[in-house]
Amino acid sequence: MLEIGPGTGTFADSMLDFYKNYNLDLYRDCEYVFVEISPQLAEKCEETMRQNHKQLFDAGKIKIYNGSFFEFQKKINTHCFVVGLEILDNMPHDRLHIKDGKIAE
Repeated sequence: MLEIGPGTGTFADSMLDFYKNYNLDLYRDCEYVFVEISPQLAEKCEETMRQNHKQLFDAGKIKIYNGSFFEFQKKINTHCFVVGLEILDNMPHDRLHIKDGKIAE
């Protein structure tokens, strides 16, 4: 799993808790990579993961990169889900542009 802009790690914490409670094998095998541009949020995310998912964190299966996603250089060689909840949330999705009576791109 690769999460872009995880903030404090709330989504990942909840998802990993779900795996831990309902599919322990998947929980133990998963790897979670965070890319967070804010140093303060990256630190809080790491704190949350260390506290709530110590087993994965200590095994090196949780990695937190503090920096821009555009500068992220890690190659992921397996199938991977990409999560960008805050990216979608911050896009201009609540605006409609109409030109000549038609919706314009």
